[in-house]
Amino acid sequence: MADYRKYGLIRNPFPLHGSFPLDDKYEERYAKLLIGRDNLKELLRKKLENLRAGESSAVLLLLGDYGTGKTHCLKFMQHWAIRKYRNIIPLYFKGLPGPKMRDLLRTFLDSLEGILGRDYLMKLASESLNVERSGLVDTKNFLLALASKNRSKVIPALRWAKGYGLSDQMREKLGLVSDLDESVARDVLSTLLEIIWEVRGTKTLLLIDEVEELLKYDQEDLYDFYSGLRNLIDTVSTGMMMVLASTPSLLRDEEKGIAALNPALNSRISDENTIILSPLDSIGIRAMIISYLREFRIPSVKKLMSTYPFTEEAINLIADLSRGIPRNALMLASIALREALSKGKKQIDDAFIRTILELRKDELADFLLEFKGEGEERRDFKEKPVGPAPVDERTALKVKVIKILEELGGVSPRSRIQQRVKEISRKKFYRLLEEMRDEGMIDLIKVRGGYRVVLK
Repeated sequence: MADYRKYGLIRNPFPLHGSFPLDDKYEERYAKLLIGRDNLKELLRKKLENLRAGESSAVLLLLGDYGTGKTHCLKFMQHWAIRKYRNIIPLYFKGLPGPKMRDLLRTFLDSLEGILGRDYLMKLASESLNVERSGLVDTKNFLLALASKNRSKVIPALRWAKGYGLSDQMREKLGLVSDLDESVARDVLSTLLEIIWEVRGTKTLLLIDEVEELLKYDQEDLYDFYSGLRNLIDTVSTGMMMVLASTPSLLRDEEKGIAALNPALNSRISDENTIILSPLDSIGIRAMIISYLREFRIPSVKKLMSTYPFTEEAINLIADLSRGIPRNALMLASIALREALSKGKKQIDDAFIRTILELRKDELADFLLEFKGEGEERRDFKEKPVGPAPVDERTALKVKVIKILEELGGVSPRSRIQQRVKEISRKKFYRLLEEMRDEGMIDLIKVRGGYRVVLK
C-alpha cells in the first residue's frame, strides 16, 4: 500500500471515482466534506430535520450529471442522520438490482438486516402483532413467521420476502399463498415501513443512488415500478422519506422517464423537492481540494501549507480543467498524487499536472473530452431549473478565514480574524466559524475574554 506520509498525509485523500468505498474506514470522514455547496448542505439538513419532525415530503429528487456529487450528497445525509437523529434509520442503496418492487424490498431487507441485525426484524415483527392493521394474507403470515423467532420459519420467510422462492410444502407450512409478486412485495415493504414508524417511532430514510440505471429496462417494467413507487409514497407518507439520485434523464427521457410513463408519480415530485446539482465554480473546487488535504493531514504536520504537496498553480489548473465537476477534480488530483509519489517528487506543480494529462491519456480520456450527449442534456436542463442552485459566497469566506489563520500561524483570537473579514456582520461571522468547526476545519477554544480559533 502506498505511503503518503511523505506528503504529511495519512492516505491519498482523493477518491479516484468520486467517493470512497462503502467499507472504507475513512468513508464517514469523506462524507462530511460537502464543500462548495453551503446552501445545499443547509437544505439537506433542513430536509432531515423536517423528516424527524414529521413535516417532510415523502420523496426528494436529486438530479445532476455524472460526477457532480449526487453520491456525496446521499452519503452526507446518511451520516448526518446517524450523528444527529436517533429516530431516523438511514439506508443507502448503491442502485437497485432491477425495476421491480421485489428488488426494492430485497435491497431494503438486506440493508436493514446488515445494519441492525436479524434480531431487529424478528422483534419488529413480534411487536407488530399487537397493532390492528389491514393487509394481504401473505404479509400477515410473513410477519407471524418472523415473530416466531423459530429458525426453521424465519430463514425461509426471509428467503420468500427477498424473492428467492420456496417449495410448495414450505409455503404451506408458513401459510403463504404463492411466491412473492409485485403487489405483495409492495404491501410487505409499506407494512414494514409503517410498523417501524408506528411501533418504534422511527422514520426510515431511503437513499437510492444511480436510479438512471433502471432506464435500460423495458417500458412495461418501468411503468409498473413507477406505479409501485407512487403507491408506496402515498401509503407511507409520514413514516419515511425516499431520496432518488439520478441524472436528469430519469425525468426527461421521452420514452422511459417518470414524466412520460407516470404523470401521477411525477406530480408528487414538486419543484420544492427537486434539487439540481450544478457544477462548482473554481473557488468551490479549490476549497474542496484543500479541505480533503486538511482532513487527511497527519495531525503533527497540520501546520504545513494548506495546499501541500500541490502548488497554488497546480490546484488552479485542476479547477480549470475539471469544468466544475467534483469527480473530475478528484480523479486528476488522485492520479497526480499517486504519480508524484511513485516518481519521488517533492511538489506537484502545474507543469507536472500537464505531464500527467499526457502520460495518462487512456485513463483520463473521458476527463479530457468536452461534454457531449450527456452534456447537451445538462445545458438544456440548466435552462429550466426546478430547484435552488447552490451559492458559493460562504465557501469563499471559509477559504479566506483559513488563509488568515495560516498567515497568523494557525491560531488567533476570534476578534482579530473578524476585523479582517468585513464582508459580513459580526453575528454572521460567528455563525460561519461555528459551521467551520462543525465541518472539522477549525477548533473554537473558549478563553478568558473571548475565543481562540485554531486551524485543524
